[in-house]
Order: sequence, then structure tokens, then C-alpha cells
Amino acid sequence: MKQLAEDSRKQAANLSFDVWQQTNRPNHFTVVESWGNRGAFDLHEMQKETRDFRTKLATMTGALYDERLYKPMK
Repeated sequence: MKQLAEDSRKQAANLSFDVWQQTNRPNHFTVVESWGNRGAFDLHEMQKETRDFRTKLATMTGALYDERLYKPMK
């Protein structure tokens, strides 16, 4: 998780990339990302680091990866 966050923060148009891990359940975590535009997010999703992380995560999870996209309200 730390490596993914570090790599993601270096990508163009990344506004923030935070990972929160539950102290009583270390295998439970939340990732909150903010990108300057949808294109930057889509590019991030295609990066080798992101794909490698998802592949490794898939072998360790007991549930599906829950991804939700939000837009700021104006």
C-alpha cells in the first residue's frame, strides 16, 4: 500500500492519494484518491504499478475490490 501511494502521488494530475488502515483489523483499509481530471485517473488505472497492486490484492482478499467514483458538487 505504501509503495502504491508513493508511486501514485508522483503521477501527473494527482491531487492526493491517502491510505487508511484499521488498527484492529490490518487487512481492512480505505484508499481515497483525488485526480485533476478523469483522463488522469484512467491513465493511473492503466499504470503497471496499479495493475500489479490489484493483481497481488486479488489473491489476498475475501471480498471484491469496492471502487466508487465521485464528482465534486458545484
